[in-house]
Amino acid sequence: MVKQFKIPGYPTLVFFNATGQEIDRIIGYRPAPEFLQELERIAKNQGTIDYYTNLLTKEKGNDSLMVQLAKKWEERGDETQAFKYWKMVLDKGDAYDELARYKIAKHQATMKKSPAPLNKFIRDYAANKYRGEAMRDLVKYYRTNRDTLSEANTYRELIQYLSSKGELTASDLNGFAWRMTQLEKFLEEALAKAKQAVAMVTDEDAQTRAQIMDTEAEVLWKLGRNAEAIEVMEQCIKLQPDDDYYKQQKKKFEGS
Repeated sequence: MVKQFKIPGYPTLVFFNATGQEIDRIIGYRPAPEFLQELERIAKNQGTIDYYTNLLTKEKGNDSLMVQLAKKWEERGDETQAFKYWKMVLDKGDAYDELARYKIAKHQATMKKSPAPLNKFIRDYAANKYRGEAMRDLVKYYRTNRDTLSEANTYRELIQYLSSKGELTASDLNGFAWRMTQLEKFLEEALAKAKQAVAMVTDEDAQTRAQIMDTEAEVLWKLGRNAEAIEVMEQCIKLQPDDDYYKQQKKKFEGS
């Protein structure tokens, strides 16, 4: 069922007409009022693929409608149709040019089962504002295909790029450091990034700070610096005394 309807994640609700053809879908959680609005929209056949297709026949060349159609086909998991409309947007050459170039590379990578289109986009369009998104996609591609060295190297490049753009967040740094513990690559660099992430979060946000410090401790443990890992974990326990996870982590470090 998941493969048949190309379900991207949960929750996903797919709506069909009486003949079994898909009308639309709702992806992700919605608060009750917003969910009801979505149901009413679909019941009126507004904002669906058929809706935008009909409008486009009346307003040929409307780039906004092409973008909406491309996004709706993306939701449905149809790479070919999504690519078709993004190509139409790009051929028109307007304000959506940067987005269309990125999306085309992304869909080509999926359809060709190759990282080459994303790599080419990243190399050729250094100034494109979606370059970071393409790098994230490339990290995911390598992860899915279990190419751990390429994944780690691309992840490093992503962090460097985000830093150069002033867009680096504590979450980005923490995600990189934690993934490196799983891959057991670039651990010294991962430790530096984890420490940098910790410094970006105040004690007032105790939960987030403890989560990132847990990453720091994990890296230290992977590096064989158990005493330091235990020290950091004791700080996590002070920040989150009711969370048994940190106590279990400390025991793990003590027992190794």
